[in-house]
Amino acid sequence: MEMDYLEGFKMFGLSCFIIISVAIIIIAIIKYKNRRHYIGKNDSKYNHFDIAHLLETIPALSDKEISAMGFNSEDIKNELMILFNKILDYREQKKYNELKKYIGDELYHRYINEDKIKKFTNYKKIDKFYIYEIKKEIDNQYFNCIIFAQPNDDEIKPDSEKYTILKASFFKTNDNKEINCPNCGSILDYSCGDTCPYCRSTINIQSEKMVLIDEQIIDNSVNVKLEDF
Repeated sequence: MEMDYLEGFKMFGLSCFIIISVAIIIIAIIKYKNRRHYIGKNDSKYNHFDIAHLLETIPALSDKEISAMGFNSEDIKNELMILFNKILDYREQKKYNELKKYIGDELYHRYINEDKIKKFTNYKKIDKFYIYEIKKEIDNQYFNCIIFAQPNDDEIKPDSEKYTILKASFFKTNDNKEINCPNCGSILDYSCGDTCPYCRSTINIQSEKMVLIDEQIIDNSVNVKLEDF
């Protein structure tokens, strides 16, 4: 009986050891895959962002590659930058009715919750960004970007090299996509703006076809030399 007890105890200990070992290996793999894109400097209060490593793991699309997908590289980048800066302005000014027109519903609710607990202190105007992926569907396009934004910190000098690094995903709907007016049922498209031309009721059709659907901070307030980019 005592031998059975000892054998059971040994098996239990071995099982625990195997489970813990597997858990440690899984955690190590996850941390390695999601490791930060910067290297530390002993002589600096902050870290220097490793742009070369970022570009190696998430490479930028060239203007030629973007053009081959049917987009004017300069035009689409300007559109994305203007939209993102507009979103930041509306969020900072707490103009949520305007903000809702330019972001997805899930992100809108996330922003509202974050702003209530004063979490919107991380970043402001874009200084630089690049597109690393464009996905095209029948009626829609998705633009995934890396953004270098100025930290929203009054203590940082204007000539500082500190930036907040984000991943951002934008969604664009085809011009010809149609919906029905919720009041009279008329077929509408995005050219109608915010008013149904038939019954004159207010409708939730945004004149801007590009919206931000997700953003995630990779690193906050790290040193980056944009001339290295």
